[in-house]
Amino acid sequence: MQARRKYVEHTARDDAMPLVQLTDVQRSFGSVRALAELSLSIHRGDAIALLGLNGAGKSTLLRILGGLDQPDSGAILVNGRSVRFESPRAALDHGISLSTQEPELFPDLSVYENLSLGTYGRLGRGATGVEIREQFTSLLNEIDSSVDLAKKADTLPISVRQIVALSRSLLSRPKLLLIDEPTTSLAESETSPVFRLIQRATARGMAVLVATHRFDVVESLVSRVVMLRDGRVVEDTGFSSSTARRVRRFLGPELPRLSEPPRQRKTALSIDLPASLGFGPSRLLASAGESIGLVGAPLRRLSRIMRSLAGLEPAGATSVFVGESAACVLRTPADAVEAGIAYVTSDRQREGIFAQLSVAENLAMLRLASQRGLQFLSSNTVRSFANSLAARVKLVNTDVGMSAETLSGGNQQKLILARLLAAKPKVLLLDNATRGLDSDGRAYLVRTINEFCARGGSCIVTATEIEFVRAATHRLVEMPSPDVA
Repeated sequence: MQARRKYVEHTARDDAMPLVQLTDVQRSFGSVRALAELSLSIHRGDAIALLGLNGAGKSTLLRILGGLDQPDSGAILVNGRSVRFESPRAALDHGISLSTQEPELFPDLSVYENLSLGTYGRLGRGATGVEIREQFTSLLNEIDSSVDLAKKADTLPISVRQIVALSRSLLSRPKLLLIDEPTTSLAESETSPVFRLIQRATARGMAVLVATHRFDVVESLVSRVVMLRDGRVVEDTGFSSSTARRVRRFLGPELPRLSEPPRQRKTALSIDLPASLGFGPSRLLASAGESIGLVGAPLRRLSRIMRSLAGLEPAGATSVFVGESAACVLRTPADAVEAGIAYVTSDRQREGIFAQLSVAENLAMLRLASQRGLQFLSSNTVRSFANSLAARVKLVNTDVGMSAETLSGGNQQKLILARLLAAKPKVLLLDNATRGLDSDGRAYLVRTINEFCARGGSCIVTATEIEFVRAATHRLVEMPSPDVA
C-alpha cells in the first residue's frame, strides 16, 4: 500500500521534481522505429510495470535508461538536469541500475567475483571481505539459498544467472532499478523470493521500473502501469482493482489450444533417462503427433533433461528411439541433430542466435549448413532467402539487414524456429521457450506446436507458466522430485 500512496501523491503534486524524466525520446534501428516521441516521468518510490507486446519498445527504453543504448533524439533529465548515458557506468553514477533479460555476467568469474565487480565501492566504506561476503550471502538467501558464491557463472543455468544479475543490481543500491522480465526463468511457485526482494527495494525508497508480460508481477509488485504500443506511451495510470481487467486485456487474450492427437497412437519417441540427471532411472514415451509437458520439479532440473536430449548436458547415456530408427545415445548436439531432434533454448542470446550477425545471415545459416564443401552465397541470394523465410514465420517490424540481437524476444524466437523447422526434425524440444514472450509470442508457439504435431512430430515442453504448458501439450508428465528419487 505504501507504493500505491506514493503514486497518488506524485500525480497530485505537479510541482514534485521527477527523479527521471524522458521527453520526446526517439530511437530507430535501420528502418524500424523502436521509440517514437516517448515521454515518461518517474518519481522516488514509484513501482511501475512497463507493459506492451514484443516490439513495443520496452527493452529499448530500459537499455537507454541503463546506458546500453543512446536515443537518436529527445531529452533525459535526472533530478532536473539533462544527462546522456554513454555507458552503464555513467547510468550507475547517476543512481540507475539495469538488470537485463539476458543476464550479463563474466562467464569465467565466480558468482562472488561478479557481485563484487558490480558493487565495488557501494557497500560501505571500509567494509571487510568477510562483511561483503556476508552481505552477498544474506541477499542471495532471500532469493535462492542454493546459489553457490564459488561457482563460475558459465556453469549456472540461466535461471540462476538471472538471479545473480538481479542481486548485483540491488547491491549497487540504485535510486532507480530497471528490471527486464525478472521472472521469465522462474516457475510461478519460485517467484515469491524475487517479489519480496523488489518489495524491499521500493520500501526503502527506490523507484522500480519493471518490464513484464505476467499479470502476477503487476498484481504483486506495482502501483502504476505504463502501456507502450509502437514505441509510444498509450496509457499511464495507477494500478488498482478497477484497472486490473484493462491490464489483463492489454497483456493479451487466452492462449489457443492444441488439436486432439491421432486416435491410433503409435509410440514415436522413447527416452531412457540416466540416474545422473537426478531423477533416478526413468523412461519418457510420446506418440507420433503428441506433445507432452514436463512438470513437478524446479525448472532448472527439468532443463537438464531437455539439454541432455539436445546433447548439451553431459548426463551419461541418454538413450532414445525416434520413430523407426534404432536406439541411439545422445552425447553431442550432432548426435541429437542426426536423430532428428531440434532444441529451442530459453537462452536465445547465447545459444539460439548469432547475435552480432544480421537476421538474413542468421537465417542463411540453414542454407550453409545443408551444403557440402566450400561455397559462397551472394548477398542478394542471402537476402532473398531470408525474406522468404521471414515472411513465412511473420517476423514483425523487421528488416532482415538488422542485427539479430536488436530483435524483440518474440522475433528472435521466430527466427530460431524458422531455422530449426526448415530442417524437418522429428522431435521438437521447447525448453522454457516462452521466456520473455508476450501473449502473441506464446500463442505463436502453441500454433507452431499444433502444426508440428499435425505432421506427425512429437514435442516435449517445459515453461515457467503452467497455463502455457497445459495449452501447448496433450499430456502432462510429473517428474519425481530429485530429493525423493
